[in-house]
Amino acid sequence: MTQAELLQELVTMGAENPDRAVLATFTDEVRWQSIDDFVAYLTEERLSHLLELRAYDASSELHALRGRMGADFAVRMIWDEPSDGTPPVDDEQGFCRDEWQFLDVDESSNHTHGTHYKATASGEYDLPVADARRIHVRNYYRYDDEGIAAFADFRIVGLCKEGKAHGQY
Repeated sequence: MTQAELLQELVTMGAENPDRAVLATFTDEVRWQSIDDFVAYLTEERLSHLLELRAYDASSELHALRGRMGADFAVRMIWDEPSDGTPPVDDEQGFCRDEWQFLDVDESSNHTHGTHYKATASGEYDLPVADARRIHVRNYYRYDDEGIAAFADFRIVGLCKEGKAHGQY
């Protein structure tokens, strides 16, 4: 997928679901923000520095990746059924398992507020969700020809706010 095609896909995805978020790795920075804010941030110059992107919501994720500037993106899209964020049903091809990982947030810092966070070991970062404390990740496993399960892929499902149960955003 070319840079122009990726940008058009992001604009379409944002129009379809403005709650979608983007985690993007550039050659010189990492950004994690709402899809609308991300599209507004992008210029042709910034897009040329993009190496990896995950645009996700509770039911799907677009993952675009390239190894160097100027190359086309390899793209993978996952849609889960049901679309409410619960894991798909296991089948003969494979299965998935969800995990929730804690974010590194210094609760005692006055630098942690809203969507801006301070890490416990120093460093600061921004997320598209206020009061986020965990990241919800879905891991996908596939069976090989001998019936042995192996890790195949993962995707971001969402960020969980403080005080919310698993799967509540």
